[in-house]
Amino acid sequence: MHNSHPSTPGTPRGSAGRRAVAGLFALGLLLVVGCGGKGDITGEVTYEGKPIPWGRISFASQAGDRPVLNGNISNGKYTIRGCPSGSAKISVESLAIPNRDYSKMPAGMKEQFKPPEGIENLPADAKQLKIPLKYAEPDKSGLEYNVQRGQQTHNIALTP
Repeated sequence: MHNSHPSTPGTPRGSAGRRAVAGLFALGLLLVVGCGGKGDITGEVTYEGKPIPWGRISFASQAGDRPVLNGNISNGKYTIRGCPSGSAKISVESLAIPNRDYSKMPAGMKEQFKPPEGIENLPADAKQLKIPLKYAEPDKSGLEYNVQRGQQTHNIALTP
């Protein structure tokens, strides 16, 4: 005897209903967890009003598997591409200016060596700008940003 009552488990309608409930559950889970996409962030980093000549900036995403994305700071400017949307903790390091005199480098190394991205934007007389060490640690820097989907600008003004 075949029972075709819609609420009977195992019937085609019951299976479709369970799939619909499972689909709604998955959609709800995506909304809660977040499927906000990724953002590209550009900006300027200054310390006491002066652009950081050379350094590194990191965005430690607090979403998903918590990826950390890094970028060079050159003459104060930085770009981070593909950062997951949501909260991110930021760290900033001011670094010594790399040696830009490649004339003394052996010929074989010149072809293999790739200068760091952004080094060409530095003035010839650029010098490292010392900043407090707390900014080098995302959990201690006090710097956070809510990354949105798409292009955005986030300037950072560091203080002593």
